[in-house]
Amino acid sequence: MKTILVALGLCLFCSAIVSSTAVYLRPMQQKNVEIDIKKNILNAAGINTDGVDIISAFSAITPVQVDMDSGNVVKDLSKDDLKIDVKIPNEINQANIGSRKKYIEIYLKKNSSGDIENIILPIVSKGLWSTMLGFVALESDASTIKGFSYYS
Repeated sequence: MKTILVALGLCLFCSAIVSSTAVYLRPMQQKNVEIDIKKNILNAAGINTDGVDIISAFSAITPVQVDMDSGNVVKDLSKDDLKIDVKIPNEINQANIGSRKKYIEIYLKKNSSGDIENIILPIVSKGLWSTMLGFVALESDASTIKGFSYYS
């Protein structure tokens, strides 16, 4: 009986330590994910991120929310609006993804005169075992690929 009580006490103690550590580290993990995504956006746009402060380098990028149905820019969307999914009809679902976002966030890199230099679009593709997420950067003509990067 003592062995079971010791094992139970040890399990409870260890689970409390692991749980509190996970809760404590969650904000840091979320910040690192955000920085990694920004780094991949910069890499897709051809901006070298080696030894560069990602947050300050990302200030050259302008995020814009777009309605996928109309193609129009939408303002004042919440984070929850960006999570709304729309089913892709089977006849056009060639990648077998199943759904797409109603609204997406695209990124614009502008030059010093304010002209669009690159358009960075999020991409979703099927990998061998799971869905892959990344970015593709287009030149200002919107038909030449500048670069791409996967982050997940």
